[in-house]
Amino acid sequence: MHGKSHRKRRRAGGPTLRDVAARAGVSPGTVSKVMNGSRSISEATRRRVQEAALEVGYVAAPRGAAQLMGGYAAVISGRRVYPLSNSEFYQHVMIGIEDGLRAFGGYPLTQSVDGDDQSLEAVERLALNGAVRGFICVGCDVPQAVIDVFLRAGRPLVLVDHVDAQGAVDAVLSDGLGGGRLATEHLIQLGHRCIAFVGGPMDHAPLAERYHGFRLALALHGLEPWHAEPLSAPGLFGFDLGCKAAEAILASKCKPTAVVAANDEVAVGLVRGLRERGVNVPDDISIVGFDGCRVGEFVEPRLTTVRVAAQDMGKLAVALLEGRIERPERPAARHVTPVELVVGGSTAPWSNSEHKSS
Repeated sequence: MHGKSHRKRRRAGGPTLRDVAARAGVSPGTVSKVMNGSRSISEATRRRVQEAALEVGYVAAPRGAAQLMGGYAAVISGRRVYPLSNSEFYQHVMIGIEDGLRAFGGYPLTQSVDGDDQSLEAVERLALNGAVRGFICVGCDVPQAVIDVFLRAGRPLVLVDHVDAQGAVDAVLSDGLGGGRLATEHLIQLGHRCIAFVGGPMDHAPLAERYHGFRLALALHGLEPWHAEPLSAPGLFGFDLGCKAAEAILASKCKPTAVVAANDEVAVGLVRGLRERGVNVPDDISIVGFDGCRVGEFVEPRLTTVRVAAQDMGKLAVALLEGRIERPERPAARHVTPVELVVGGSTAPWSNSEHKSS
């Protein structure tokens, strides 16, 4: 009799870990590990448990006053330009989000989107799911249509490395304008006067800010960019864009002596593309990256870059989301995190005599 009444009281409180485990086909211990953010669980199992939890309507019992406590926060990322799974920078942002949610007792759910009907339907279902307390959109390529779904539903939302068209959503950004200036000023101080910018597309606000910082630094010194527009290629991003840019630079009659790359992946691709064609970095061309990812530490020479505190951006996004849940009426806030120049071996003083002899 005691056992039966105990089960009834537990059921009255809603679905349990055992219900989730039964739906997902795993043990309750595995469900517990997923809910606690353990990284010992495979990605496939983690997603299966998360989906099962949403299907049965499981919400962990709150252990404190925070609104995110015991609930889920969905992390939405773009799929076309810099997918979360392929971007070291966004992976570090995600670690910060996970750490921030863990501090609040919340659990992350991840969903990648590309703006098609199927993606929008999945987002709409998430927006209507009461077990999801709030949403964080990560990346410069999250479609506006996805953001609009959450705005129409009135759900708490924070953007990371992205801004919405109306400026109505909380956002966490790095100082792209200041970082673009830092990178360009560094090259100018080394004596470079013919400097290119590689990266795009420029309809992504964070990349455009970096380019504007590049242009501003040049203008302050009375200089013009090597090319009137950023060097980019439709459909190419990251390493592939860097390699393609190397071809374009070497095919030009008047070559730049230095390049500011929109991110480290572009910079590493550029270094590789130039070296494969017999061009030495930094003796022939200096290169500065952006983001401060570890990939730049393993290229030869080690990359000079503008470091962004990616994990801090993730943690700040969670704090903003918590604040938005507690005070949904407050005006949208935009937080800009500082950046710093880290000098490696991919930049060197410009020598005109060396250039003439090459």
